[in-house]
Amino acid sequence: MWRLITENARCAAMDERERAALAANLRRARHARGWSQYELARQSGIHQPDISDIERLDQGINPTMDKLAALSSALGVSLSDLFYPPSPTVLRPEPC
Repeated sequence: MWRLITENARCAAMDERERAALAANLRRARHARGWSQYELARQSGIHQPDISDIERLDQGINPTMDKLAALSSALGVSLSDLFYPPSPTVLRPEPC
């Protein structure tokens, strides 16, 4: 699906299905936490406009592995959960 070249490598040529899965799964995991894009930005250290671009399927966006790792870590999901159909753990909100 992608190759890692350097620490800040970009995902190589994500196709439309992969981009759509990433956008939907990122939004789903964020909503499961009850978080806004601003809260996810605060928790992950990723700028909110970058999160918005990913969720809107912006064609110019090709997030780095570092950004994807930070987002998945903040959301408590694996990187694969961001690219593949959701598992029940992605859909469940964090216990209070």
